[in-house]
Amino acid sequence: MKTVERAHKPATLWHRVALHHNYADALNQIDELLSHWYLSFHRFFCAFLSRNQKFLVGARSRFIVHKSKQRLTKITQLLLRTRKAKRNNRSRIVTIPARRQKNEARREAKVCSSVYSEPLPTKALHRHKWLLN
Repeated sequence: MKTVERAHKPATLWHRVALHHNYADALNQIDELLSHWYLSFHRFFCAFLSRNQKFLVGARSRFIVHKSKQRLTKITQLLLRTRKAKRNNRSRIVTIPARRQKNEARREAKVCSSVYSEPLPTKALHRHKWLLN
C-alpha cells in the first residue's frame, strides 16, 4: 500500500499490510484500506480538471482498487492450486525420449561386450558390476 506521508522517501513509499485469511473479509479489508484513494484523487485533481477529466480520475482510482482485488484473487487461487497439488501427491508418468533410450542401450551393449571379451581388472569389474547382475 502506498502512503502519502512517505512520499519524500521513495525507498519506503510502499508498505505491506497483512490481510485477513478469509477471502471475503480480505476483499472488504482492501476496500477499507484503499478507500482514501477515491477521495484523495478527487480532492487533489478536481480543482484543475474539466468534467470529463474528473471522470477519468475517478476511473483511475477505481482501477487501482480493482487491480488490488484482482491481485488478491490471483494469489488466493494459486495457493488453492498448490494445496490441492500437495494433497493429491500422485506419482507422475514420465516418458523417456527415444534418443536417450537408444544412447543408453548402446552404452550398455558396449560395456557388456568389453566385459565379456577381455579380462578386466577388478576395479573395472566393480565399476560395471551392475550390468553383470
